[in-house]
Amino acid sequence: MDIIWTIFETTVTLFENFVVCYFINKFLKQDLSTRNGKLLYIIGSLSFAIIVTIVNRLTLYEGVYGVIYTVQFFIYSLFLPGSLVKKIFISIITNVIIASTSALVTSVVSAAFSNDITNIYTTYSVERFIAVMSVQILLVYIFGIILKITTNKDVALKTKEWSLIISVFVVSLISITLIHMVQLRINLQYNEHRVLLFAEFGLIILNVTCFYITTLMSKSNNEAIKLKIEKQEQEHRIQYAQMVKNQYEETRRVRHDMKQNIEVLSMLHKEHKYREMGEYLDKCSNQVNELSASVDVGNAFINAIINTKISIAKSKGIEVVISCNTNFTGVSDIDFCNLLGNIFDNAIEGCCRDKNGYKGINCCISSTDETKIIITIGNSISESVLSKNSKLKTTKNNKEIHGFGLKTINQIAEKYKGCCDFYEKNNMFFCNVILYHHI
Repeated sequence: MDIIWTIFETTVTLFENFVVCYFINKFLKQDLSTRNGKLLYIIGSLSFAIIVTIVNRLTLYEGVYGVIYTVQFFIYSLFLPGSLVKKIFISIITNVIIASTSALVTSVVSAAFSNDITNIYTTYSVERFIAVMSVQILLVYIFGIILKITTNKDVALKTKEWSLIISVFVVSLISITLIHMVQLRINLQYNEHRVLLFAEFGLIILNVTCFYITTLMSKSNNEAIKLKIEKQEQEHRIQYAQMVKNQYEETRRVRHDMKQNIEVLSMLHKEHKYREMGEYLDKCSNQVNELSASVDVGNAFINAIINTKISIAKSKGIEVVISCNTNFTGVSDIDFCNLLGNIFDNAIEGCCRDKNGYKGINCCISSTDETKIIITIGNSISESVLSKNSKLKTTKNNKEIHGFGLKTINQIAEKYKGCCDFYEKNNMFFCNVILYHHI
């Protein structure tokens, strides 16, 4: 019987930790289809199972030592994608779910069969089997619901919101642990057990409500970001329309000037004033040279954004150099304009912050093959930006409505399975974006 139970509990421990590890990986959007992803998943699951087995042999109930599980989840999450605050969040909430489910199921089974909780933990009985299996079924169900809610959605919360949510889960974990420790170590009457059971259930309801509020806040924040991006798209459409209007007016003016110039030259020719004709032609040539040359990359929409940003930069005394040797097939015009618009805005802002010395922006758009586009835009700097602001947080007042530029750049890079990188070289700050597309 001991051997059978040992095999059963070892199997359950392995199963539970594979489920837990899968949940953490999926929540942090780790790709488990790759070789490295699969290897990391297996190593994590086995490591969790080993630690749980050791702890279970040392104590009847982890109690406050259950923090070990949160620590191991967090250490493992460091090898996965995602922000630090999300890793802290998933490490805590995973332990809250496990502890809450285990405590609640054990208490319910104890009340249903009028069997002491300590006996359920220490004896091989039907009650223990029911409790263990019920916990596993509930964990799979709960983790599945959470993943279904968060799949293909970015959990977007502000720092204060993350702090409040995490605090609720931490307090709940401590409270549930202390309640269960009291149930195990003090001889309580049946009615007293029921009171504590209701207290546990109430804390779990509180956590479910808290998680629901978290999803609502995340949805609201994502919608705010989406509206901000749509506003930027509308601004770029307006810039495009204005550029087309300006080009049309410029064309009309040039046609009018050409007509006048031809009439003057014709008159000078009839009067055989060839020297005056030459002087007049020189003046016309100088006027043409003084006209601002427009950048043409083969896409009217993108031309409008680039030329608009060049005009803004030149009005602020910033020299702009553009190089482009690629087509834009496979990438949405709106996405490309949003990307270039935000990078140029950041570059112009960076130049304007530098009050001394040369102000310049270099833009290079190229492709190494038919599926890869590289956009590199750099702006001059007199001192390092990354050393003082490595995370490139907005320095503007009212941070609630600013700081969307980098989010937009990263979102567009991710949409096209690419990446975004920032670096400094030769007194220049560079934003380098790679996009992959299919023709």
